[in-house]
Amino acid sequence: ADRTAWTESAEQIQTARTGESGQWLLLSRTGALPEAADWSHAGANAGNTGGSEDSYLRGKLGLLWYDGSIRWNRQPGKTEVRVAGGRIFVRADRMLAIDVFTGRRLWDRPLPQAAGAGAVGEFVAVEDAIYVATGRACLVLDAATGEQRAELPMPKEIAGTLVHVRLWKDSLVGQLGKTVVCLDRATGTLKWSFTATRDQLSVAVGGGRVYVAELINTRRGETVKESGLKTTAIDVQTGKTVWQAPGGTDVRYSEPHDLLLTSTAIFNGTDGTVHREGGGTGYIAGDNLLLGGPDNFVMKHLTSGVDVADRLKWYRRGCTALRTSSHLVTTRYRGNAAYIDLETQEFHPIWNLRGACSNNIFPANGVLNVPNLSGGCTCNYTPTSMALVPRGVLRPAKKK
Repeated sequence: ADRTAWTESAEQIQTARTGESGQWLLLSRTGALPEAADWSHAGANAGNTGGSEDSYLRGKLGLLWYDGSIRWNRQPGKTEVRVAGGRIFVRADRMLAIDVFTGRRLWDRPLPQAAGAGAVGEFVAVEDAIYVATGRACLVLDAATGEQRAELPMPKEIAGTLVHVRLWKDSLVGQLGKTVVCLDRATGTLKWSFTATRDQLSVAVGGGRVYVAELINTRRGETVKESGLKTTAIDVQTGKTVWQAPGGTDVRYSEPHDLLLTSTAIFNGTDGTVHREGGGTGYIAGDNLLLGGPDNFVMKHLTSGVDVADRLKWYRRGCTALRTSSHLVTTRYRGNAAYIDLETQEFHPIWNLRGACSNNIFPANGVLNVPNLSGGCTCNYTPTSMALVPRGVLRPAKKK
């Protein structure tokens, strides 16, 4: 009876698996946490939303693990972090990986180099692979070991250095000069290319489309209305233009809502019709849109534009930008790393822990990941990596 009760209780834990080995009962948790999501790209995902689609992480958080054994070198503007498939990847002066759930260091390797390439650029991480831009090539690394699996050269006939790398299903999208290219991520074969009118672009991918926005030059006094620049939606498989709309500003695409956010309007991703006027430069956090600066924001409902909460403002002290997920925002609060609960608007400082200039607080994979990027910093913060998780409540599986 006790064995049956124990098994039934264990089955209430999402992703749990039970079994027997002799006289022992075994409980293991397999696969990704339900409603969790990766932070695979610089802008969280291929849609460049600025917020992960992780909705598992919510409420008050408690400590899962901490580690003070390593201080990864801080290289302002160069250190990058991704969280995918249960691993935290850090690109500093080396490439490192640690386990999201235990903090165990998995591998540590020198930065890879392609033949004749320049400095290593941005990278994208998914569960099975890491894609690293290296000038005129994209290196493919094994996510489990860090070993190089392949090198995808850029098309010789298209000039430019690889930037704005996006990965969506089997398509690898990137920018070379004024041209956006789409490659088969397995073979590196060029599927199509699209040439814009200038090389300052914003790129988002999702829903079977690639969105390319030509950006205004604010230093030259250009304005969105007078620029004549375009945002173009392109079929990711064929390279054919699906629709065009006024451009000039960064784009963010929400795949769950099929909406493309610009500074002036929100467009329906399928056909480019205006969903509603008045977009804004902000972050997509689940069903909401956060508009504001690094130390304040107002939360609006993404589809309706209705205010969800009054403007929230705080004393940041530092240059840490915002990162978001469906229910949390990460920032600095009075100089310390912190997160904000979007449901309650409450601040939760992680006292005496430094929030890196590039923001090292990543809500992804069902965990608030805080890898230590304080190497080279002389401030009196605790040089510690840590992870936090929802505390106090066992979340039962959803009823089918």
